[in-house]
Amino acid sequence: MEKKKIKIGGSLSPGKNKITLQHKEEVKGKSLMKAHDWKSAITISWPPPEELLILLIVKTQEPICVKYGKEILTLLTFYKVSVAVEEPMYTEPHKGIYKASAINFKEVNAIITVGGDGTILYAQRFYKYGGIPPIFSFGIGDSSYLSNFLASEYEEVLIRGLGLKDSPQDPNYKIEIKSRIECTLLPNPKNPSRDQKKKNYVSGADSEVIIDGIQGINDITLDRGQSQSLTNIECSINGKFFSLIQADGIIVSTPSGSTAYNMAAGGSLVHCSVPGILFTPVCPFSLSFRPLVFPENASIHFRVSGDARANAFVSIDGHTRFELLKEETIEVKMSKFPVSYFVRKDTSCVSGWCQKIKTLLKWNPKSPPKRVDSISELVQSGMFRKQPKGRIQYSN
Repeated sequence: MEKKKIKIGGSLSPGKNKITLQHKEEVKGKSLMKAHDWKSAITISWPPPEELLILLIVKTQEPICVKYGKEILTLLTFYKVSVAVEEPMYTEPHKGIYKASAINFKEVNAIITVGGDGTILYAQRFYKYGGIPPIFSFGIGDSSYLSNFLASEYEEVLIRGLGLKDSPQDPNYKIEIKSRIECTLLPNPKNPSRDQKKKNYVSGADSEVIIDGIQGINDITLDRGQSQSLTNIECSINGKFFSLIQADGIIVSTPSGSTAYNMAAGGSLVHCSVPGILFTPVCPFSLSFRPLVFPENASIHFRVSGDARANAFVSIDGHTRFELLKEETIEVKMSKFPVSYFVRKDTSCVSGWCQKIKTLLKWNPKSPPKRVDSISELVQSGMFRKQPKGRIQYSN
């Protein structure tokens, strides 16, 4: 499909940006913080505003992450960039450093995470109801699939990516946009007075969350909780009954979340630029209940049957978990608020993804066999070893 350049403007970057979209229709006035029908992964050049407010999220349980977090904080304040940090990183009042709890998160221009994939999922909790600023993701170790930079690269990446040192932003950095998924609790005709508030079992006994367009990066899961019985959930696609789900649970995942719970449950790995919604059962009762991929415009309704033996539980990226009562219905669909990541311009969307699943997930670590033309080459390769009387024996 022919690529087309489209000029846009948005609240994150004053002026005009250039966007490369894999679709023919022109889109004007788009912003990463506003709702749009993003059709697939796209690439944007992001000139940062003159005054920056950065949200820095650090995995404080890891000393190495804290070390890099402090160094990033020092670098940003040296270049007079305002930074918001959480309580463990906020040690004393300092000009340009603010408590995250005291800021307006809608005024944040970019997010920096130091840790693993869980740190990124934690950061998006602050933006689970709307748009989210672009993310500089710095990974530690070999378990960060969503991160695009090593923590040791922070100085070069931030100076060039944010255009510090009184220099323009390096054009070799770009933004990749990936889809998010959203969940909404629909009104119950038999109990119209009930609102969309639910007890959040993750945040504490007294915590409530409004289930109305709540966002997730990886997946939304329905499961049986502590019940010994299988779930009994009626599933409809675009308003038409599709199937009765009898299983330990069902996972509805984004393509970028296909390497998480979806993969562990036997779902397929899907490239993040493929526009689709993954539908993967967890230990289904029927052997024919296999994973599916729906188009990105599908609207999926889940209703706990009135004949079910127990209620179901819904989990969104692990940051929100609530109980879905009998005859209650949720709608799951692709969100109009995508998540965006800073990447190097020379990083190929396809080859970079393939490299990650090979190195991080150890996917099929096979290489082409070497051609051997003589016994001496076999011995040198280590496949065989030579014995004193000239006999050849297999190596253990």
